[in-house]
Amino acid sequence: MTTSTNRPTNIRGGRNYTQDGFGAISETMGGMISCSQINLHHCQLAVHSLNEWMTRPMHTTRPHPVGTNQGTNIIKIISKIALIQEPYCLRGKIKGFSKDFNIFSGKENKNVRSCIVTSKNVAAWLLGQFSDEDQVAIAIESENKITVLASTYMPYDSVEPPPPDKL
Repeated sequence: MTTSTNRPTNIRGGRNYTQDGFGAISETMGGMISCSQINLHHCQLAVHSLNEWMTRPMHTTRPHPVGTNQGTNIIKIISKIALIQEPYCLRGKIKGFSKDFNIFSGKENKNVRSCIVTSKNVAAWLLGQFSDEDQVAIAIESENKITVLASTYMPYDSVEPPPPDKL
């Protein structure tokens, strides 16, 4: 799952599947990164549920050997990333997330409508030139490769058509 430097290993496209109700899991060589997209509707209870998902180890089952009926149950601690719209905010600050996570947002003390939360073992940084109160972009490094992820809030009453120019 992670290397000795606490960075996630290789991210491959292709084998994505849903592990639980929250997100898709991308299987990697030696580990996994689970990514979820969710609109929290500014709800504290939804933040609590997301905190539980972010800290929960994933249970996977290895395929059973030929001639047997059961596989081997394995618990894997995997890297997790949540792409969030409408996070719970209090006085312009994103609230409710565990201190065990990294929170990325475009602008603080504004009406923040988008953020990205990662587990601490994800080597990620904010791409400020692509981030504002409605959109946040981060880059993650995995086995000397850079992948960009963005969480974008697209208001229903916007005059401009999506996607935003910043994207």
